Formats: sequence, structure tokens, C-alpha cells
Amino acid sequence: MFQRDFAELYRYYRQTRLLQLRRLDGRLLAVFQTGPRTDDIRVLRWRLDADGGVGYLDNRGERDHVFPPSHDFEWIETTREDHVLGRHPHISIADEIFVETVGGTLTVKLENNTEVGEGIYDEPVDEPLQSLADADVSWARVGPLILLRMRPYKETEWRHLVFNTLTREVVRLDGIGPACQRLPEDHGIIFPGGYHLATGVTRTFDTDVSGLEFERVVRSPNGEDVLYVFHARADGRSLLLPYNAIRKEVAAPIPCHGFSLFDDGTLVVFRATSEEPTRVHPMQIWQTPYVSDAYAAAQPAGTGPLERIGNADLVRGISDCLSVARMVDGAAATTGVYEALIAACARIVDHYHWLGEADLGDLLAPLAELRRTAVAVLDEYEKVRALTEQARTRWTRARSGSPRWPGGRAARRRSPPTTGCGSSPGCARRAVTWRRCGSCGTSTTGGSTSWRGGWTTS
Repeated sequence: MFQRDFAELYRYYRQTRLLQLRRLDGRLLAVFQTGPRTDDIRVLRWRLDADGGVGYLDNRGERDHVFPPSHDFEWIETTREDHVLGRHPHISIADEIFVETVGGTLTVKLENNTEVGEGIYDEPVDEPLQSLADADVSWARVGPLILLRMRPYKETEWRHLVFNTLTREVVRLDGIGPACQRLPEDHGIIFPGGYHLATGVTRTFDTDVSGLEFERVVRSPNGEDVLYVFHARADGRSLLLPYNAIRKEVAAPIPCHGFSLFDDGTLVVFRATSEEPTRVHPMQIWQTPYVSDAYAAAQPAGTGPLERIGNADLVRGISDCLSVARMVDGAAATTGVYEALIAACARIVDHYHWLGEADLGDLLAPLAELRRTAVAVLDEYEKVRALTEQARTRWTRARSGSPRWPGGRAARRRSPPTTGCGSSPGCARRAVTWRRCGSCGTSTTGGSTSWRGGWTTS
């Protein structure tokens, strides 16, 4: 049956070529392109038995050859109910940030203030004359990140921005458009061109990412490493991005034209040096932690407190503790950062019962001290902010001459007047009733007889 199906591919389709070999769910798929488009395919499939046996099934594997969703979150489209009108109108994104494309710029603002057009981020648009409803705006929340997908009026390309609620910063990352996935434990996001962490760290790779789609994710049994696989169907390229949950970084990306991952974690990578057929194909062999579950279960069990807790729980706990340390060292000193720091300390203490054990270093004590310090700093920050706002209010009232503030113009009219003729600095004493000043001798035409909250003419 296989020989017949294979022969028909090359007999009836002149442009037949092998695109990809895929192994998934106990089956092996051979994907052939039969026309000018990448979706003109025929898929042959085999059955892979647990004992190593292989059996050919048929040539109807198209329904098995599907990629997972390119994004593991849903974009939320904004509507007119999100529009906030005013002198500088904008669109509310979950009442946290506000965006607009009017006035010739794409602007991101933190305050719901339509009297001011400036924000924390802006970039020019192609069409300056457009209304608020002309732009297409969608958004999504991934942990502490808010992702924006915007297309201003008369533009064909989408713009993608990432707002970090902890650092209060905006960065443009158009690479999240074709594909984007969450990192473990809401560490951030990863896409074919790089990654962005919740701590504000952004890294992009200098490699060809055109046409790449998300294909699958491979997780190591130890819970520490995750391999993200992206694939370009047209030319058969793949990009492997290995992420480490403890270090919170992606190692050097591995571009290739195919790879094989074995049960013991051995990774064989195929590289193409040219488009011409060749007899020699260069390969690289990597030893990785992405072993199969069966291989990991067959390994001898260790002893000691670390083995009792388990590697997966240890990895998550150490990763969370290192995240707290990075927030202390590198994050900007903002209210959001301190609030996130307090919440992270409380969450770590609640989730990991073994933190206080002496055999494991007693991480509970420094975490508790760090939380107390963060709470004290946040309280002092709130006090300073309240006093600053109070001083600003009083200063504004004083400058505007409000009757409620002694420094205003209305109050100054009630202050005790200069009693004398006022023709020289030395003439300042209590009001008199005679017409000649006793200090300077200057004649006056009138005066004041008393001061009882106001002037009375004699």
C-alpha cells in the first residue's frame, strides 16, 4: 500500500517534494507538498507501537497535520464603550492604560486625562487625520503584562506593544504578531524573535524569523527546562528556543532544517548549507535535559531532603526566590514593584512548606525580613506621597489667592495695614487721627481711626 501511495504522489503531481517528517501521538507523518502553495499537501502516516514496531496506515493524514494555536491567549477587541471622549480622546484598556492614534501619533498614557495628549510612549502614524474609531485596537493580559495589537487608519501592518504593569514601561515587539506563548509560571512571553520577562528584561535574536509558526513545546521532567519549537512550512526551517526557569533566560537559539530528540535527551540537529542537493549533511549532537518520562522514571532514586521534596517543586521554589532577588536588585522603585514584591513573598511562603527547614538553608527567615522591609518602605512612600500632595494643594491655593488659605490675596486684604502716611518705610505705626504724620511730618488728607478687621475712614 505504501509503494502505491508513494508512486501516485510523483505520478500525478509534478511539483511533489517532501516538506517535513513529524512524530506525534504515536504516529509518524510524512508531509509532501504537491502544488505551488504550502497548503497543497498530501500526508502519509505510520503507526508507532510502544515496543518499537512500525506499521503503515494510509495517505489520509491531513487531519493529523495541524499546528497548535499560534497564541495561547485570546485577543480582546475594543469597542466604542471603551472610548473616552474629550479634548484628547483615548481608548481605555482595562482602566489601566489608555491609547489613541489621533493627532498624528500613537500614544500610550497612564492617566485617564483627556485634557493632556502626552503619555509615556508615542510614535508617529502614517495618517495624521483620523478619528478615535478609525484604528483597530486589541489587547490581552499575560500575568503582569498587557499586550497591545494596534493598526492605525490606512495602515496594513499591525503594531504590537507590551506594557509592563510593574516597571510602567512600554516596548514595541512586533515579533509577537505571528506567534507568542506564555513562559512558565507567568515569567513573561516568548516569540520567534526573542522574549520579554515580567521583570522588564527584553532580548531579541539576530536570526531569520520570517514565516515561523509555533509548532510545539517540550518540557523536561525536572521542571526546569522548556524547549519551544517554531517551524516555517515553506522552506522547512525550524528554530529551537530552550528556556531555563531558574535562570529565567533563553540560551542561544538553535536554527536548523530538522531535528530528532531521543528518549535519553540526545538532540540531533540537521543544518542545510545550501539549497542544492548534496551527499553530505552536517549535523550537531546536543545532550539536553529533555528526556522522556519513561527514561526519567527508570533512573535510580536518590536520598536526602532534596529528593524528598522533588526536583519539580524545588525548581519552582528556587525560581520564585530568584525572581524576588532580581526584583530587589534591578527593578525600578515604584509602588507597583513593592506591591508585587510583597505579594510574591507571601505567595512563596504559602506555596512551599519546606522553606523553613534548616537542612535546606532556611530561606523563610530572609523572605520574612524582606517582606517586612518592603511593607515599611511602601508605608513611608505612601506617607511621602500624601505629604507631597498636601503641600502641592496648599501651594496651588496660595498662588491662586483662595480665601481659605492665609497666603491668598483675599486674606492679605484682611492683614493689619501700614499705619501712617505710607510715604516712607519708617512711617509704620498705629493709626492716628491727626492729619500730619508724627514720624515723617508728611501731611495727609485722611486716616484710619482703628483696626477691627477692616478699614474705617475718619
